[in-house]
Amino acid sequence: MHFEQNLIQAIVVIFSLILLAMGLRRVGLVQEEYAQIFAGLVTEVTLPALIFISLAKQRVAWQEITLPATMMAAELACLALAWLIASLLRLDRPQKGAFILASGFGTSAFLGYVVVQQVFPGKVMALTDAVFISEIGVGFLIFTLGVFIALYYGANTDRVRSQAAAETLKFFRSPIFISLALGLLVSFFPQVSDTIVMATIYNFLHVLAKANTVLVILTIGLLLQVRRLGSVLLLAVLAGLIKLILQPFLVFLPSLWHSYPELWRKVLVLEAAMPSATLAAVYSKRYGCDAGLASLIIFVTVFLSTFTVLGLLSLL
Repeated sequence: MHFEQNLIQAIVVIFSLILLAMGLRRVGLVQEEYAQIFAGLVTEVTLPALIFISLAKQRVAWQEITLPATMMAAELACLALAWLIASLLRLDRPQKGAFILASGFGTSAFLGYVVVQQVFPGKVMALTDAVFISEIGVGFLIFTLGVFIALYYGANTDRVRSQAAAETLKFFRSPIFISLALGLLVSFFPQVSDTIVMATIYNFLHVLAKANTVLVILTIGLLLQVRRLGSVLLLAVLAGLIKLILQPFLVFLPSLWHSYPELWRKVLVLEAAMPSATLAAVYSKRYGCDAGLASLIIFVTVFLSTFTVLGLLSLL
């Protein structure tokens, strides 16, 4: 199947970039400390650029708001379950934060868009639905609640729990939130996008956005310690079950109840079936959670998703 080949190619590219970063670290060309710099570039530069250009040119159909709402509900359920499991296992705070982030949020944009484009070639509405689900249904929570979780459980700061909420409010002055708000605002005024000035801005941001995937995956590669895999394999498998199996199931049931069109249902399930979000590792490194654990969970879920996504396609 053509889709199978493209999915496998996408997985191979991810793994290759991760292995490249690990190799560069091993020969001393880059240091693990560089991951902090890369994480800062992602959250402050490349990710805001990607968010803005993804939203600004979209004609948001607000009658489809139930799609991202369904995704949000499933994510919240998975985050709650991950918190419960982490509490029962008595994980320390940095591990707990990383486990929750990697279990609840998926890489719906990077790999999700590729999957949707390959499953529905030539169907523009499928990709539009995917962007809407990803940027609103996944993006809004991971850029708000995700930051709060990382701050709350972070271990490399002197902030006490009561200060975490105040720190999280800084998000609303951050480039990520500003780009999210501006992208949605510009989407309501399509005539703005047709100007020469905006075309130049789009081209500039598009160049920055292209660097996002490489920086994120290189960050993961620098943080990844494969020798730890045996000690955290149980956590990685539990996170994979929550993210790759439970979350697609949780969006599938409401899609039947709401009588979604078949296209909506398939795109929604595929977006929910994506592996753990690479931002889980970036946030963990940035705010003090266990970035190594987050990276290992991402590594495992990317590998497992090759089989789970194909299985979901056969069921669909």
